Amino acid sequence: MTYDAWGKSCKDIVRCIYACLMHNNGHSYEAQGCRSFQVIYNLPLIYKKRSLRLKNSNPTKVLIINDDEATCESLKLILEPEYFEGIEATTGAKGIHAAKQFKPDVIIMDLLIPDMDSWRVIKEIRVFSQVPILVLSAVSKTDLVAKALDEGADEYLTKPIPNTVLVAHLNRLVRRARAEVSSDIHFHP
Repeated sequence: MTYDAWGKSCKDIVRCIYACLMHNNGHSYEAQGCRSFQVIYNLPLIYKKRSLRLKNSNPTKVLIINDDEATCESLKLILEPEYFEGIEATTGAKGIHAAKQFKPDVIIMDLLIPDMDSWRVIKEIRVFSQVPILVLSAVSKTDLVAKALDEGADEYLTKPIPNTVLVAHLNRLVRRARAEVSSDIHFHP
């Protein structure tokens, strides 16, 4: 199945790719004429909420810091069925501001952000928050991965990554952060 992407918004492209995957049972597809879109994730074949959380509980809040709208939309499509509520920030400065205002449970950020160094973004967020930060990037150079982790990122994953693995890492980071907060409340008066 082929889709003509010229003149379409990133959101429309992502939704069409999802539809193509549904139609082709997960086999490959092409997006013709798309200037900046790249295949990053294997979108889920079944778009449904799979959650062990109670229906009345609040979704996990995730802040996505990435300058690529298609990536942000892809992540939202992957995470919403898994009971995550996403907000996106397209620059480092907007990401820092959103982290203060939105108070996410977890942050997903790209290593390459156009307006400021991603390490600076991590450092500035660490000044006011210990929210788990997962760097999701196509960059796999070991020195850059080590630097991101040394600056305060909790996890570093390289694209492409299966959806289930991404969701598992996010859930683990959130569980660990909540357990730390819970232990602080119970053991420290």
